[in-house]
Amino acid sequence: MKAHPKSWRIHIGAHKTATTHLQDILELRRGVLASQGIDYPTRDMLRSVRFAKSVRTGSTFYKLRDRWPFRQLSQWRDLHRIQSAKHLPVLLISEELLLGLCNGLINPIFYPEASARMQKLREMVKGAPTTLFLSIRNPANIIPSGYSQCLRSGARTIPSIAEIRQRSLANPPSWTDLVRRVRKGFPEAQLIVWTFEEYIANPDAYLDLLVGKQLGNWPSLEAPSNTRSMSSETIDLIHRINKNLDRHERIKRCAELYAGDTGQTHFQPFSTEEVTEITRAYIADLDALEREFPGVLHHLPTKAK
Repeated sequence: MKAHPKSWRIHIGAHKTATTHLQDILELRRGVLASQGIDYPTRDMLRSVRFAKSVRTGSTFYKLRDRWPFRQLSQWRDLHRIQSAKHLPVLLISEELLLGLCNGLINPIFYPEASARMQKLREMVKGAPTTLFLSIRNPANIIPSGYSQCLRSGARTIPSIAEIRQRSLANPPSWTDLVRRVRKGFPEAQLIVWTFEEYIANPDAYLDLLVGKQLGNWPSLEAPSNTRSMSSETIDLIHRINKNLDRHERIKRCAELYAGDTGQTHFQPFSTEEVTEITRAYIADLDALEREFPGVLHHLPTKAK
């Protein structure tokens, strides 16, 4: 018989909330996690087989689940060779693509397909106890960062930043609404939410929360340079790219511009007053989240200076 995880711990994003930073640290401690009974397939492992797409489409995710455990594999293409193995009881996943693409940050509501995607995730775990983790961030910062990421990916059919700005000021997107839809899609899962702002103040505490053990002594990593937002100058250059270029050429050109970005001017389409306004709405949204879903939003002490 195939061995299956006894429980799942799944970090579903959101994008631009230090997900790459978190995943890189987990990869460095993969052996330690295994010694504690936690199997952590890395980001590259998941993406080499398009794990998130497989979950979303429901076409092959049962095969992916049946190929667990992953801890002894260097490449996912070798997974089919496994017949049986002593398994680790906990499977830890961190993949923001499970929630949606980065354009989910610049829609009128965050990640419109979240409920349907979580329903597919629920089908995949097949009744095993599951804890979902969602990291969130001030819309005044995550919306510009998400827009930058969408441009960098070569997307052509995204709203203008002027449209996104006006819409966000008139009706800021709500994380409480997203939590509501995540819960609708996967009501049995325990859901834990933290903010990006608290994560960057004390990543060790939130990594312990994610893995479910007080491991401590997590590696200290700088923010990855390959996820930084583009400068205003580079965004202007990308806007000038010929829209008739095919997708691959456009992505190539965007990558070249990103590689040469010197970060001259921080991209922030909101004025100082607008940032203050959106931040007030964010704080009110966090209060609403705690009222509607008591205990879901976690607060941990920041590091002592």
